[in-house]
Amino acid sequence: MKRCVANLWWIGLYAGLGVTTMAAGARVSKAPPPPSAGRLVALAPAFDLLIASNTPIERVAEGFKSATAPCWDSSERQLLFSDIESNRLYAWQSGAPARVVLEMSGYTNYYPRGGAMGTSAILVESARSWILCQHGNRRIERIEIRRDETNRTVLVEYYRYSRFNSPHAAVMNRNGDLYFTDPPLGLEGLERDSSRELTYSGVYQLPRKGELRLLDRELARPTGIALSPSEKSLYVADANPQRPAWWAYELGRDGSVGARRLWFDGASLSGQGRGLPGGMRTDQKGNVFAAGPGGILVLSASGQHLGTIEIPEPVSGCAWGDNGARLYVTGAGAIYRIATRTKGRIR
Repeated sequence: MKRCVANLWWIGLYAGLGVTTMAAGARVSKAPPPPSAGRLVALAPAFDLLIASNTPIERVAEGFKSATAPCWDSSERQLLFSDIESNRLYAWQSGAPARVVLEMSGYTNYYPRGGAMGTSAILVESARSWILCQHGNRRIERIEIRRDETNRTVLVEYYRYSRFNSPHAAVMNRNGDLYFTDPPLGLEGLERDSSRELTYSGVYQLPRKGELRLLDRELARPTGIALSPSEKSLYVADANPQRPAWWAYELGRDGSVGARRLWFDGASLSGQGRGLPGGMRTDQKGNVFAAGPGGILVLSASGQHLGTIEIPEPVSGCAWGDNGARLYVTGAGAIYRIATRTKGRIR
């Protein structure tokens, strides 16, 4: 409220409403901010350098069945994300409710099927040109929306004539090479699904020019994937219920992958909250913000657990937005946001 306080009888009313009164001519103070929708747990002093200890966690949108795949669209200043269960793609902008921007985002066949059908990851190439990892279609597509027309181009669907399980997450390097994971999480029967054609879960590279490469077939359920700022390291999350872990691979100049090494062992997180390793992003300093048990784990470039952004529901992923100044997080039913001191890598 911006009017001046002149009559003393208003003081009691404002006090009863929790509004602070001030001298005549001064502005009435704003209402206190809403309580944080989560909490910050610092495990090392470096955590406070990345996120101020009193920073609130905001819940900015809610009412979804299974929100996932957050991605910032700089051209439209909006957050894109998927509701994988309803097979829809949403966009959210500050001050407005989320709106559907694409129906049948991950499964375009009208024949009914079980399992997760929607999109599991989104990459923004340019204005209204997106790359989607589709669980239902079991492939990766480029979607181009031009006015009232939607063009779909299949980028990759098979490895050696066998259909993928359900492409889950992807990241693109500066050369335009695409790295992605392919666990069976979109299949109704998971590893035992009768429609499964590949007997393993893979990590792949699709070069901008060249043939698809299988980089690793030994992880149980590879999910999230991210590149270091130098693009010399590739990180992959393994949502293995028996051994949740994050792995690192050294990358060659041609994008080839070297030996895998255990980068962070999720066994140390036992009993610290629901959730398994999922989507992740890096900041400009090389720290990794990764969905995992309890919320978003903040890990240093060397694999030290610096702290956790705790969210009151299992989370699937995160993305930097607002010029890299805020981190957006997808819970199952809601979207969360937190301002950071560090700067994130949008792409």
